[in-house]
Amino acid sequence: MSHTGVDPAHGHPALATELRLWRRASDGRHTGQEDLYLANQDDGTFGTLNGGATSVSWNTENCCDGFAAKGDSTRALTTVCCFSPGRATRLFVSAPGLTVGGSPPQINTYPAGNVRSFEQLESLLTYSANAYAMSTTVGVFVTSNIGASPVVWTQLGAANSPASPCGLQVATTAGTPTFYVKSGGCNGELQGTLWRYQGTSGGSTWQQIPAPTGPGGFGVYAVDPNDPQRLIASHLGAPTGPEMIFSRNAGTTWNTLSALDTLMTGAGTFKYLNQSGPNVNVGSASIRLNGYPQPTLVAFDPSDPDILVSGGTDSGVFISTNGGTRWQLVTDPISPGTSGTPHIPRPYYAHFDHDPPSGNINLFLGTRGRGAWRLTFKKVPMPEIQVPTPPSFKPSCVGDKRPGTLNVCNTSAGDLVITSITSSNPEFTIVSPSGGLPSDCESRLLLPVHCDLHTDGCRHPYNYTDDCE
Repeated sequence: MSHTGVDPAHGHPALATELRLWRRASDGRHTGQEDLYLANQDDGTFGTLNGGATSVSWNTENCCDGFAAKGDSTRALTTVCCFSPGRATRLFVSAPGLTVGGSPPQINTYPAGNVRSFEQLESLLTYSANAYAMSTTVGVFVTSNIGASPVVWTQLGAANSPASPCGLQVATTAGTPTFYVKSGGCNGELQGTLWRYQGTSGGSTWQQIPAPTGPGGFGVYAVDPNDPQRLIASHLGAPTGPEMIFSRNAGTTWNTLSALDTLMTGAGTFKYLNQSGPNVNVGSASIRLNGYPQPTLVAFDPSDPDILVSGGTDSGVFISTNGGTRWQLVTDPISPGTSGTPHIPRPYYAHFDHDPPSGNINLFLGTRGRGAWRLTFKKVPMPEIQVPTPPSFKPSCVGDKRPGTLNVCNTSAGDLVITSITSSNPEFTIVSPSGGLPSDCESRLLLPVHCDLHTDGCRHPYNYTDDCE
């Protein structure tokens, strides 16, 4: 698999940044236009048919607190509260882009339970033409025809339905959907259990996905829309703190993503889990001050299995274009005013749109409190660091200190910035380059870094070459 990266350009659609975003969903078709939907607290739901334009034209239909928003080629569905008497949170059906105006009609038949509200993880999705799934307070329900009258809902696995299911996702292979759902921690910042269900008949059972060995559970997670075996998640509650994990076999085994962990904390700038930071209580809009973990977003690109996006509360947005092996920070959480690259905190929602004529990939991001953003990029070779040979030292014995040179090479076609170099061997000390770190390292450039060897026994010199090829 080739190592690729992103060459980004940021755009901010015409959305007032003071709007507090609960749900930013964008689904449907790409036929020379881009349907996007926003659901905001207090200000209601918004839709557009030209989300990819320089100046986006928004339509609105309902005020108040919007939550879920999904669409297809013939309709758009949104959930809004708070109504009285009757159902507090209601599911509305409108035209694409919310272009009808006025108050749209409700769904003609609701599934059992109450519509979920005031939580960040998804509760509504579409998995094929006219087919929708919805998690309520009592279970997960599917319909093969959301346009029918009445709509017929089937509960999935009622016998062992996960408690208070949220975070609904789906992967489809050979026409068969596999649904995933989380139980507990419906804002993604608290641990919960993860479950899967194959097919749309109601008589099967939910299977629990094992977390990594030891205590802890899942925070935010995503499943590859085209491969139910591929999962990415934040693992919360472990003794060593949060970590990002990846599975290629539906959770049977998990691998840690140490490079993504480093980005989540800004190499130590941000706490992976703080103790008194602000967060929103599940099921309400009230704020608590008992801390939060960094991870807020993970998502797969449904059109390219190599591309994933992840995001941190304070640390920004990261993209991988080689299947999650390597990651790249594409925002600036430290000095956006100097770099000109925006800081996008608290990203929660992502939608990918590919533009074949230009080869551009548009990533639409929805945040809590920072509006909606469009990041346009191409797949370019991802910067890759190699050390072609070990450093060379003169013969040394106990107590000696010998200087040497460590050659660091950027062997890809992309430029990078080296922020730190550390050694896990206490006998070696890395000395920063003369210009200090961070240091620019252009494509195919060799960066010599001085290192000292502190010996605890006799050594002999290594042979090395300064050729970066």
